[in-house]
Amino acid sequence: MFKKTNIESFGKEILSLEQVKLPAYEGSIPRVLIELKKRLNQCDGFQKGSYASQFYLFIIIFFINVHKKKHIFHSTMKNDGSQAAIIGLLLKQWFMQLPNPFLSCVEIKIIDMATSVELMPTVSAKFPEPHKSVLLWLWDLLADVLLIASFFLFVLHHSIFSVVVELRQFNEMTTQHLAQGFGPLMTHLTERDVKGPRATKNAMFASRVITFFKRGIEWRLSLREL
Repeated sequence: MFKKTNIESFGKEILSLEQVKLPAYEGSIPRVLIELKKRLNQCDGFQKGSYASQFYLFIIIFFINVHKKKHIFHSTMKNDGSQAAIIGLLLKQWFMQLPNPFLSCVEIKIIDMATSVELMPTVSAKFPEPHKSVLLWLWDLLADVLLIASFFLFVLHHSIFSVVVELRQFNEMTTQHLAQGFGPLMTHLTERDVKGPRATKNAMFASRVITFFKRGIEWRLSLREL
């Protein structure tokens, strides 16, 4: 699927990787991330007009292993996006395999500043480059997930009232799930870390990171609504 140079981009420090400057961000983005997104967009389910397939692929990629017990979409999920799921997992693995946790570039007090969506521009500005731009790039990708999934929900229903209510509930649910799926891996926390003698401390930290990530996704999503 990927060139040898892309595979070798896993497990390396961000600054040691080949970077690409994108107009939307102040800093550079590792080429491997751009390639992953490019491959994701090339999957059959992401072709224009294939909204149902897009929705299923996004759910498979980003909700995999998150809240398995009960999920409103489990009964309708289709296993028709294997390549997209692999790419999504590669994206997660890239962050998990960084030599140092992604969020270790700032002090914990910066993470704790994420008490509202309005504060996220200030909070993100405290990240050094290229971490800041990479973080915004990821939040933008996850915001795109919500936009496409929300549009699928919109065309699925005919009642305007039900659409308004369900979209509000859907966005709240999915931002939380996306934050739970990506936030902890940015600290290299695993399920094992929230068990045992340090379980309480680690679980509290994971909760703060999830809140930080949720606010970030909500902020980038709000920019698309302006």
